[in-house]
Amino acid sequence: MPVIGNTVALADPQRARSNIASMSLINQVNALNREIALRQLKIATGKAQPRMEDGASFFVLQNKMRNQVRGKAMALDNIGDAKDELSLAEAGLLQIDDLLGHMRDIVVRGANDTLTSEQRDDIHRELMMLAMAIDEVAERTKFNEGGFDEMPLLDGSFGHTYQVGPNEEDKFHVEIGEFTSEALNVNLAENEDDPESGINVLDNAGAKRSISLIDFDVDLTVNPSIGTDASSATNANAFNT
Repeated sequence: MPVIGNTVALADPQRARSNIASMSLINQVNALNREIALRQLKIATGKAQPRMEDGASFFVLQNKMRNQVRGKAMALDNIGDAKDELSLAEAGLLQIDDLLGHMRDIVVRGANDTLTSEQRDDIHRELMMLAMAIDEVAERTKFNEGGFDEMPLLDGSFGHTYQVGPNEEDKFHVEIGEFTSEALNVNLAENEDDPESGINVLDNAGAKRSISLIDFDVDLTVNPSIGTDASSATNANAFNT
């Protein structure tokens, strides 16, 4: 029996006519050809059962598992995007934390009774510059900056849900509050007699009160509130109410 490639040459049943032995041999050849074709298909697709007729239940299970694997691969890409986005927000928070630390050092200096009014005015101006720097960081910390759809991260509007798994329930929700100087309550006080109006170093009592205010904000930037779903996520700005 001649062999062409990996396939046995097809036999013609019409030529065998009523020869039973020949008919039996033809059936064997055809079965062998089908087996060769199936094995070649398995090798080409990399699947144990590439066709549903080879086992419907196993085929369905195989496809379900394959979809799960593909879904997890896409979820890994989503997790990478989420990491990039949240890492950028973290970098902005660390910058704000550094500015708050510098601001605290200056306020501690302002709590000393030995300072003159001119020195307190200089401290006041420096604190104003630091508050403006905090606002600048909060404003320019964006994901996809310069792109068609910029996403502010620290202005209080951020709230994203990340698909981190192949199934609908595999979600992770993150909300980040507002981290401007006003939201953190470290803008310069408009009324030095109002303890809730912001930072005040124009007198010793106001400077001492401002130290604890900045300490609270430093804790907030180092440990921002992040929720795991839409119902439990907490806006960081809520801590300032």
